[in-house]
Amino acid sequence: EFEKKQARQEEASLEEQFKSPVNVDTTSKRPSKGPENAKVVVVEYSDFQCPFCKRGADTVEQLLKEYPQQVKLIFKQLPLQFHSQALPAAKASLAAWKQGKFWEMHDACFSNQAALSDEFFVEQAKKLKLDVDKFKKDMESPEIAKIIEEDQAEAGKIGISGTPGFSVGGVLVKGAYPLPHFKTIVDRWLAGGEKK
Repeated sequence: EFEKKQARQEEASLEEQFKSPVNVDTTSKRPSKGPENAKVVVVEYSDFQCPFCKRGADTVEQLLKEYPQQVKLIFKQLPLQFHSQALPAAKASLAAWKQGKFWEMHDACFSNQAALSDEFFVEQAKKLKLDVDKFKKDMESPEIAKIIEEDQAEAGKIGISGTPGFSVGGVLVKGAYPLPHFKTIVDRWLAGGEKK
């Protein structure tokens, strides 16, 4: 009975969100994938040291494959304090982004969550043939620190405190939900946001 009630509440909150989607910034420069003019923008708030985030990243990767024309993904940083390597990994991914290799660093961090360390980031930078001195400098730059702070503040403002969190066209998905959940929301936006 409790579970039914919970499902009903979730359904109601989903309805509410389609009517008044949360407002997230999709115009600032952030790492992204997918067509610029996609109908549905998914914003992912993630922490490279969080195992659920790896699952979430794999799920949205699938989503992009299934909706190559309709969905764009924007990646935002939400390193949690109790993950000691999450903030350095966030900085490393953005430093790699400065040299056009964000997704490569993103994949490397998620595939090697137990190995994250300063040495690891530099080693990956070398593998990706980045300018390593520039990479190290960028990792420490105020500009990159500011991007991370902005992403964290936005997540807090829309009520995402844990990772991963997603905004699917303004409908929030809190946690590493399976693909069908994301597809339900995307399909509904593609159908004009109407309830089927």
